[in-house]
Amino acid sequence: MRLETQFWDALKDVAEREHSDIGEICTRIAKRARNANLSSAVRVAMMDYYRDLAVGRDPIKIESANAAE
Repeated sequence: MRLETQFWDALKDVAEREHSDIGEICTRIAKRARNANLSSAVRVAMMDYYRDLAVGRDPIKIESANAAE
């Protein structure tokens, strides 16, 4: 997957906040995105996550891969 450095950094930060790792976060995003391009889905998920933080809302937790099943 190709992402800009800023998105890799965001993934790392989100994974840390959610007590997870980048691979698990990407798996969760991929399950939600279904057939969408993973790079695009990650960018959208990171923007949504940080937009929530910016306006003072708790970010929507990136759902556990097991919970989505």
